[in-house]
Amino acid sequence: MIDVVDLGIDYERICQKVRSNKQYWTDRFGIFYTFGASVYIDDQKEYTQYKNTVNDVLYNEFNDLYLKLSDYFGAELNSDIAYPGFHIFNEYSNDTNASIHFDTPYLRLPNYKLSFSNPQSFTILLKKPKSGAGLNIWDKINLNKMNLSDQKEYVNNKKIKDLGDVKYIEYDLGKMYIHSGSVLHQIANKGIGIDEERITMQGHIIQDGNKKYMYF
Repeated sequence: MIDVVDLGIDYERICQKVRSNKQYWTDRFGIFYTFGASVYIDDQKEYTQYKNTVNDVLYNEFNDLYLKLSDYFGAELNSDIAYPGFHIFNEYSNDTNASIHFDTPYLRLPNYKLSFSNPQSFTILLKKPKSGAGLNIWDKINLNKMNLSDQKEYVNNKKIKDLGDVKYIEYDLGKMYIHSGSVLHQIANKGIGIDEERITMQGHIIQDGNKKYMYF
């Protein structure tokens, strides 16, 4: 269900680069930041503007990491969509709960096609607070096993009360966690101390014919 991969990255060096580009971070609701345009958060106009500003910065700073991702997934970057980016959480996220959701961001891509297939989501933990960092999953609730009506009710958060038991997956520094996005999940808020951070690289893969693209 969730694959764990060690790409052999220098996560401390990557964190330093993320911090040195703080002028490109975007404040998300006063709770966390992103470094990179996010198709599942930004509206179309914001997405295009931010992508055009930040894609080149991301490429110049993290090209070696994108190459590792490309080699692993057999995917490429596409300048029409946002490159994989970063989540940055600090103590301002305490006492908040992330959304419980499936991953279907490909539906919002400006180049969306009905023929898109084999979606994947990945997270790489780069900075870990003392309390830990991980993912909550409800592995009995799978989007691919539902009829269309149930899919819509879960996606629209109308059945959150019926979730059942949650499983927690603890992230290890530098490791990449990959899943299809079809199982219900949530960023686990373990609490973050003052002057601590939870930094992850976030990305998605989508297949279009014989090509795969990676995006945020």
